[in-house]
Amino acid sequence: MANLKKKRVILLAIIFFVAFIPTSSVIAQDPIPPIIIEDLEGVTELEIGSILLLPIALYDDDSTGTYALQVNGISVKDGDWGIAEPYLDGYRIEINDYFEATEVGIFSVHYVVEDSDWELVESSAIIITVVDTRQSFQGFGMLRINEERFCGVATLSLSEGIIQMEVKDQSAIWEVLYNFEFRTIEVYIGEGELSRIVVFVKNGKSSTYAVAFGTGVLFFGKIMDENDDVTAPTISIIYDGAGHDQDPGVWHIIVEDLESGLSEVQILVDGAEVFFDDMLNGILTFSHDVSVPGSRGYHTITVMAKNDITFDGTQETHIEELITRIDAYVPPLPPPEPPPPVIN
Repeated sequence: MANLKKKRVILLAIIFFVAFIPTSSVIAQDPIPPIIIEDLEGVTELEIGSILLLPIALYDDDSTGTYALQVNGISVKDGDWGIAEPYLDGYRIEINDYFEATEVGIFSVHYVVEDSDWELVESSAIIITVVDTRQSFQGFGMLRINEERFCGVATLSLSEGIIQMEVKDQSAIWEVLYNFEFRTIEVYIGEGELSRIVVFVKNGKSSTYAVAFGTGVLFFGKIMDENDDVTAPTISIIYDGAGHDQDPGVWHIIVEDLESGLSEVQILVDGAEVFFDDMLNGILTFSHDVSVPGSRGYHTITVMAKNDITFDGTQETHIEELITRIDAYVPPLPPPEPPPPVIN
C-alpha cells in the first residue's frame, strides 16, 4: 500500500512538471529559416559591360550564414552574410552583391540564403535583359600613356555616356560630357584619364566612320560588322580593237566590290601610271577606258584596286594584268582580177 502511494506521488510530480514548466527550458527551441524582408523585384534592362547592384535584407535568429547568387539556376557567386544588427528578437542582415552584364541575353537572377542552422530560403528573381547598343569602330589609332606611345590596330567604342579605346592591350576611358549633331556628323566630347577627347561619327555610303583626337589619342576607323567583306575587289579587263598600229583599240576596265565598296584604283600601262583615284568613297562599281598604245609590240596594262577598310582594320587589294600584241598594219590584198573573157 505504501509503495502504491509513493508511485502516485511520483506520477503527480511528473504531470505537474510537464504541465507547468515551459518546454523551452527543457527542449531546445526549433530553428527558424531566414525571412527576407527586402526582396528583389521587377524587370530591368542593362547595357553590356555594366553592373547592377542587388541588395536584399533578411531577418533571422542567427547572425551568421552564407548566400549564393544564382543566374538562370546556376550559382555564380557566394559569400558570407554582411553585418548583422539587432532587430526585434533576432537580427537584420543585409546582402549586397551584383550582377555583371558580360553577354547579351535574358537572365533570371536570385539569391539562395542559408543560416548557421542549415535553414534555406530563396529570394524572388529579377529578370535582366542585357543589350548591346554600343557603336564599335575598328581601325588604326595611337594612345600615349605615361609618355609611352602605343600604335596599331585599335578599337573605339561608344556606349551610353562612355567612350573607350583599346590598342595593343592598352585602354583608356572617357566620360561623355557633350553629344550633339552638326549637319550629318555626330560629335562626342569626353573627359577622362587622358584629359579631353573629341569624336566625330559620319555615315558614309557603305559604312559608318569615326575620327577621334585629343590629348595623347588619335583614331580613324570604320564601324565593326561581323559580316563585313573580307574579299578583294574583282577586276575585268576587256580588249576591243583590231590588234594593229592603225587600230590599236582600247581596254575596257570594270572594277567591283559589292560588299564594302571601293576606295582606290590605279592603272599602269607599260609600267607608267595613266590613272589614279584614291577618293572613290566606297562606290560599288568603277569603269574606265584606256587607249592601247599604237606602237608595235607587246603592251601590258596593270590595274590595282583596294576596297574599304574591313572590320579587322585592313584593306584587301587585287591586281590584274592583260598583255596585248600590236602588229604592223597589213593592208588587205586587192581583189583578184576577173578572168579574161573566153572567145569562141
